[in-house]
Amino acid sequence: MSRFKGYPRTVKSLSTNGNQEWTIVDELYARRDLPSERRLANEVQRVDQSTSIFQTCNDVAMSEETEESQTPVYRSGKDGPVGVPTGLIFIRFGTDTPLQSRRDQLKELGYEIAKGAAVTEGGWVRHNSGFCEASLSNSAKLHEIDGVCVVEPQFLMSRQSKSSRGPMQRR
Repeated sequence: MSRFKGYPRTVKSLSTNGNQEWTIVDELYARRDLPSERRLANEVQRVDQSTSIFQTCNDVAMSEETEESQTPVYRSGKDGPVGVPTGLIFIRFGTDTPLQSRRDQLKELGYEIAKGAAVTEGGWVRHNSGFCEASLSNSAKLHEIDGVCVVEPQFLMSRQSKSSRGPMQRR
């Protein structure tokens, strides 16, 4: 059972490149309120200047105060990358359906357009409550909208250098 109340155990994304399933990693959690200059105990991965992923300590109980400053970490697939949810979801419709034309339908589902994207048929949405867990928990509703092509929750992941991805293959 997940210790993060309100967050779904799994989140599905719908993409033109194939569907993915993200699952909470019980032994990890993230914090977004960190000073960037020093590494902290149990830190296993720095995502960006203010966000890190930590290994849980089984002997430490989570209080309401610590739960508010912590976020679950999700993994894509069985052995895929880990990421920290932001609460933003990218949604895209077919080429003849501008995102703005779906504003009322998104509002009925509890979502608002957060910021535009380079293409008129897509953009970022978030749950109107402003809570990350509400965006993720209700994202399945977005999959059911007629004409939707992409529904991808945003996950912060650490950058990888080209050398850490292995040698480039030339043909």
